Amino acid sequence: MKHKVMPPAVTGAPEFDRTFRAQQNCVEFYPVFLTLLWTAGWFFNQEVASLLGVLYVFTRYKYFHGYVQSVKGR
Repeated sequence: MKHKVMPPAVTGAPEFDRTFRAQQNCVEFYPVFLTLLWTAGWFFNQEVASLLGVLYVFTRYKYFHGYVQSVKGR
């Protein structure tokens, strides 16, 4: 609603397109992240796996907000 893009449309203002693509990118890698996190916790050290999981979530957060900024602002 912020960018006046009505569902089911997935294109609109450049700000919306960047936000939507960043969100989709994060969703696409989420199953891989969960699988690797679970496997690392199961077969290796759980503390290290959880620390790497927190690091991954933080880097995804930084990626998302950096991707959403305008090209000139990056």
